[in-house]
Amino acid sequence: MSSRNHQIRRGARTGVLLAFTGPALAVLVLTRLAPEGLSLFASFEKVDPFDGDSWSFVGWANFRRLFTSAAFWHVLGVTMWFVVLASPVIVVGSLYLAWLYTRTMPMRGLWRTVAFLPSAIPSLGLTVMWGVALKPTGVVNKTLEAIGLPAQGFYSSAAQALPTIALITAWGGVGYWMVFLIAGLLDIPREILDAARVDGATPWREFRSVVLPLLRRPLLFVLVANTVWVFQIYAPIQVLTNGGPLEATSTLMFDTVRTATVYSNQQQAMAQMVVLLVLLGTTVAVQFALLGERE
Repeated sequence: MSSRNHQIRRGARTGVLLAFTGPALAVLVLTRLAPEGLSLFASFEKVDPFDGDSWSFVGWANFRRLFTSAAFWHVLGVTMWFVVLASPVIVVGSLYLAWLYTRTMPMRGLWRTVAFLPSAIPSLGLTVMWGVALKPTGVVNKTLEAIGLPAQGFYSSAAQALPTIALITAWGGVGYWMVFLIAGLLDIPREILDAARVDGATPWREFRSVVLPLLRRPLLFVLVANTVWVFQIYAPIQVLTNGGPLEATSTLMFDTVRTATVYSNQQQAMAQMVVLLVLLGTTVAVQFALLGERE
């Protein structure tokens, strides 16, 4: 009888668990896993451009076309360089602001709000704002000329366009990830920090030896989530440069959308999306391997 009661209780717990998690799991499957599965399947197909209902299985042909294309390798290089430019600036900047705004200072709440405000502006609005400011006759170049410095090309220059997009991305992301790190810093027991100060630790020694180890989990989350976000940046590139000048800002995400919409080659775009997912997964796995907690 006790065994039967145990099974009933176990079934009831399972039912409650499914009732709470079932809708979330269904949304995850329908909005994430199913589209990714369809993308993977479509990447092995070829559709007749004159007859959308006529398709054939071509195996790895779409991927072979990618990996034998110099243009694709250029896009891949631009993507990795963009991540290297943007992601560290965002993570280090958000960590610095979080540490600064959890210390005793006047009007700390106001400064936190000011730092977060760029993250509250929609990406398109932020892009347009910086596009106007950085254009050849914009306020930034006017200021440079006023102090005796030459005007810069910024997003109209092949050499400066990608760093410019990276800085705009960082401007919009630092305040957002700062909030997560502030929560992590406030979760550190005050007694530990007080003990470090009593032992004579300088602010830098306190940060390096006490704060960073205790902030490992939230910092790892910010690093991984921000990297995934940076890989998928699209709006600033589409609005300001459209992949140019000279394909200098043509990232994998941008080129995938362009292949699907402008060139109407959805199957090739699906193959590129699969490559992007593999690249994301590999990058995240490396980050976890290097920074994840070890038992």
